[in-house]
Amino acid sequence: MASRHGSSLLSKSLSLKFIVYVCALTRGFGLTYGWTGICFGEDGSNIPSRTQVVQKFRDLGIAHVRLYHTYQATLQAFSNSGIQLTVGITNEDFVNALSSVGSARTWVNSNIVPYGSSNIVAVTVGNEVFSSGDNVKNALLPSMQNLREALNQAGKSGIKVTTAHAFDVVTNTFPPSNGQFVDTGRMQPLVNWLASVGSDFICNIYPYFTYISSNGQITLQYGRLESGSVTDSNNGKIYTNLLAQQLDAVYAALGRLGQGNMRVVVGEIGWPTSGGTATDTNNARIHNQNLVNLARGGTPLKPNWGIQSYIFAMFDENQKPAGLEQNWGLYNPSNFQAKYTINFGNSPTTSNRITQGMRLSSGQFVNSKNGVYRFIMQADCNLVLYHNGVGPLWASNTQGSATDGYMELQHDGNAVVYGGGVARWASGTWGRNDGAHYIEVQDDGNTVMYNAANQAIWATNTAGR
Repeated sequence: MASRHGSSLLSKSLSLKFIVYVCALTRGFGLTYGWTGICFGEDGSNIPSRTQVVQKFRDLGIAHVRLYHTYQATLQAFSNSGIQLTVGITNEDFVNALSSVGSARTWVNSNIVPYGSSNIVAVTVGNEVFSSGDNVKNALLPSMQNLREALNQAGKSGIKVTTAHAFDVVTNTFPPSNGQFVDTGRMQPLVNWLASVGSDFICNIYPYFTYISSNGQITLQYGRLESGSVTDSNNGKIYTNLLAQQLDAVYAALGRLGQGNMRVVVGEIGWPTSGGTATDTNNARIHNQNLVNLARGGTPLKPNWGIQSYIFAMFDENQKPAGLEQNWGLYNPSNFQAKYTINFGNSPTTSNRITQGMRLSSGQFVNSKNGVYRFIMQADCNLVLYHNGVGPLWASNTQGSATDGYMELQHDGNAVVYGGGVARWASGTWGRNDGAHYIEVQDDGNTVMYNAANQAIWATNTAGR
């Protein structure tokens, strides 16, 4: 019999029989998963070291981070972190830097190619460009097309190209089914191109600003994504929070341009803690916690599309204009202390065990009891066991196979990594008729699957590392 630590167990490869079996069990067709990432703005004189920041993201289980630049030190710090990065090029820079395929290739060679281990998944060309002058707006789509070609030439075709819009590109937002774009002349070719290259529509949506400008027509509870009941008079759909209402206005606008199946990612969302009306840590905490809680649901118009968003922002930034602009952070950068606590829901259990039927979705993890080891389903579809502060000890080696991956300890006793609706890795422990299985992340560095008799039947074989 294998020892309690399972040290004699070897990983099993998938048999043809098993592959047929798991393919018959693939699930989630027509569904897209939600997540909550964080924007990492760097307009501050007291931002902690980038290695500390990356470690904090990992401690929180954050799998998606949005950057506004491609600073060398920052991208290097994210190397091999498994965190998916959306990076940006500013409105001031992209007009010249991406004016031709040649100049775009120069930018890619300097800002993307050297950081292949930093898991860059998308580039936003500008931020809220439709609020700029005509010369910048007119340059946007050609610049995106040049960047797309430059990335292809550099062997980076998997990196998406998009841009981030302000919510005010949409008008007639209530009822949400009336939503339409203000500048359809520019927006129509842009969204058609996004659809042709498989990119998302990114929109910065701030329920806070809509709430404070509503002159009391919107309740604080509805604005904080807490509760409410608002009916769309056109279709009878009922909204319980302001974000869902605003998202569906964007989806309606996209539908009017023939792109109703395009994913909308919330590029920025948050609640300030000082400097304006209703700005305090309690309101910010409630809003952002509700945002996290809503991620795995959808909206009335898109009930099967989980909400994907980036909280703005990781830190207060003291180099922005004084007042409201400086006070959106989850953390005080001067002492790296949380201004309030958010449960990102990235551990599905308070114990160190994964039981049958339990799933680790993208970014979720289970820790050992002593907190030294972490078993995490990364955003790159890789299932990894880490010795915290040291590095990876074991992996399923399924990175890059999909962006919607998860691991499930199925009711047949098999642990399977799924990505894109396809089984990518499995423990090979199904059909044993030995009772319910569980996986334990142990304090000795080994992660082991046990059967109902507490016999080890699979392990990472990493004890003592």
